[in-house]
Amino acid sequence: MRVAWAVPARYAEAMGDGTLTITGAGQNTVLVPAFPQEVGIFLAINLAAPAHEWDDEHQLSVRLRHPDMHVIGEQAFPWPEERGVNPEGDPSWDFYMALATFHLIPADADGGYQLEVVVDEHMRAAVPVIIHEMPEPPGE
Repeated sequence: MRVAWAVPARYAEAMGDGTLTITGAGQNTVLVPAFPQEVGIFLAINLAAPAHEWDDEHQLSVRLRHPDMHVIGEQAFPWPEERGVNPEGDPSWDFYMALATFHLIPADADGGYQLEVVVDEHMRAAVPVIIHEMPEPPGE
């Protein structure tokens, strides 16, 4: 199983038909008035695997790293019951599943935080989120 893509966004929602609604896709830089600050961000994820890999339940989580790279959190997500994989498809094809997750980043320092998509205890994708303190307005 692999992550075909993972994109930070202002909003993401998995629809019942296997698609995602995404607003502000690619938003990976956030300005905050001061630290510490909780920063909310959605992660749109598209998983891919051949049909036989969808038969089993997998563990899915998103691990959060601080700019100094220590782990500051990990959120587990339930494996969906309905996966929408067509068993009649060509066994050599990859099948896809779209997910949307939400994360609160406890930002206490300026820099690059990282959201790591973990499937079955293996990091499959890393998505950077850069959080900066807003600069002082000119002349103040």
